[in-house]
Amino acid sequence: MAPQSASLLRGLLTEFGDAAQSGQRPIVIFDLDSTLYDVSPRIAKILHSFAVLPEVKLHHPEASKLLLQVTPQPTDYGIRRTLERYGFTPPSEAFVQQLVDYWKKLFFGNDYLKHDRPYEGALDFVLEAQKLGAEVLYLTGRDAPRMKQGTISSLIEHGFPLKENLENLHLKPHTETDDAEFKRQFFAAWPRDQRPVWFFENEPINIHLALGALPSLKPIFVNTVHSQRHPEPEDHVPQITHFRWK
Repeated sequence: MAPQSASLLRGLLTEFGDAAQSGQRPIVIFDLDSTLYDVSPRIAKILHSFAVLPEVKLHHPEASKLLLQVTPQPTDYGIRRTLERYGFTPPSEAFVQQLVDYWKKLFFGNDYLKHDRPYEGALDFVLEAQKLGAEVLYLTGRDAPRMKQGTISSLIEHGFPLKENLENLHLKPHTETDDAEFKRQFFAAWPRDQRPVWFFENEPINIHLALGALPSLKPIFVNTVHSQRHPEPEDHVPQITHFRWK
């Protein structure tokens, strides 16, 4: 455990409680993928499902066997790093394209979201924040057309607080919208009141754009894994590597 993360998390909980007691109920916003949830189990299930497709087993038996042995790590972004670590050599470019298309279809869909697992301590931290008086929201790059029902089911299954009318769950309304732009627009439209707003996010580009849209935002960089579309946030942005605060 990194002591600095645990100490920072405990300090944040104190801030949430103090703000609530002062009459300024804090708003705490969480991203989902690679922030609250480890998505590597989802990726593993998709790769293994691809490996046992009849046409893959028939035409690429060695590739099928190797893919069944692959275990993505929480620090892997996408599938390329995982396959490289296993020394996977694709039989052809057509095979690679087939695998990538298959992964995209299932990763950005409802059915495999059930395999995600909350990071250790994530649920406890969210529940404690709510207990101390914070209003908990979720802001995710998942899109509603393909991923809404699976997201709802996963949040409920794991015990994350979700309002009956789903007003604390914000997904992209359109599949084609860029994740970072969606979140920038979300914060650009945020009402300029006096309530403090914290934002837990693993993608530096999202933090950068969110701060540009809402300078009063209090971002927390969740340093798990990210796309490297943007350098990591500057030193003044607090960061954690886990949610184990107790």
